[in-house]
Amino acid sequence: MTRGHGLIVAVFVTPHGFGHASRICAVLNAILKSTSVTQILLFGQTPSWFWENNFPVKTNYVCFTETTDVGLIQKSPFKHDLKKTITHLHTFFENENSRVNHIVDQLYQHGVNLVLSDISSLGLKVGNKLGVPTVLVENFTWSWIYQKLTDENPYFEEVIQRLEQSYKLADLRIQCTPFCEFSDSAKQVCPVFRPPFQNPVSIKEQLGFLPDEHFFLLTTGGIVQSFNEESLLNSKVNLVIPVNRSSLHRVGNLIYLPMNSKIPFPDLVYAATAVIGKAGYGTIAEAWGMQKPFFGVYRKNFRESSVLRDFAEKELIHREIEENQLKDLAWLKGMDFKKSVSPARKNNGASEIAQQILQMLPAC
Repeated sequence: MTRGHGLIVAVFVTPHGFGHASRICAVLNAILKSTSVTQILLFGQTPSWFWENNFPVKTNYVCFTETTDVGLIQKSPFKHDLKKTITHLHTFFENENSRVNHIVDQLYQHGVNLVLSDISSLGLKVGNKLGVPTVLVENFTWSWIYQKLTDENPYFEEVIQRLEQSYKLADLRIQCTPFCEFSDSAKQVCPVFRPPFQNPVSIKEQLGFLPDEHFFLLTTGGIVQSFNEESLLNSKVNLVIPVNRSSLHRVGNLIYLPMNSKIPFPDLVYAATAVIGKAGYGTIAEAWGMQKPFFGVYRKNFRESSVLRDFAEKELIHREIEENQLKDLAWLKGMDFKKSVSPARKNNGASEIAQQILQMLPAC
């Protein structure tokens, strides 16, 4: 299939926080800069405002609410529910074939000529059945995550086998640094991050800060976390906290910012003195890309954590903190931070992925 009239891309994103959506968004934006894209069809549970805030204004995209993957069902940003995960996996696989057929019919009518999947097994099966180039983007796979859970429930062994077969369907497999399990059949690329759009002074002005004021970005990766406001106020440091609110709200040194704020998240990272919060791929990659210190809480029962920790310790100004240290930030007082702003890195894995994808596609 040729792409003479521009790409029509179907995208499948696993519903596990915003990190995977952030990564695939960076890839899509790199593709948009490199070639004509007629339409993007987005399958998953990422809210539409996320894409609106992260795509260029005239991007033609449509969102479809779909269970693209199960992953691990979260109780909170730092704890998962194994019992619910297993229940959801049973349901997912029971209905998978009928959903694949339904989605293939939809995409055939749209004339889709590329499928991108950020570890969604559903997307890989759809792309394979549709017969168009299909790309897997990952820094871990759920089969790799589940390997450590087979002792707790042997059902995961069956799930791993099914998922491994799905991952083999990809025509191109991309592993984003820091990746968890090297695959010699994959292409390895630099960390993938969304570059900033605006300069730090402009962002600070929108937040109500003076150009030379410091603020710290406190984030839990798109999964809501409650904080002790009194303890945060007592920290005496300026904090910007993305939350489920309809408008910006300031209380003393705290700024509660809507998650669907018109200020893009990478711009917040770029303007911040440092990033504090849940250690997920998206947050760490963007701290790396913007060259910001990162103070992270790592999920103790999540296999990816050790890989992310090793990368952060090697590549970032970094400190591991405990979950309770998100509630009392007194440890931040007296820390010496550089006031100068380092430029965002130019070696972005998103550009590498876009190049790999365009090379695999049929010529115009």
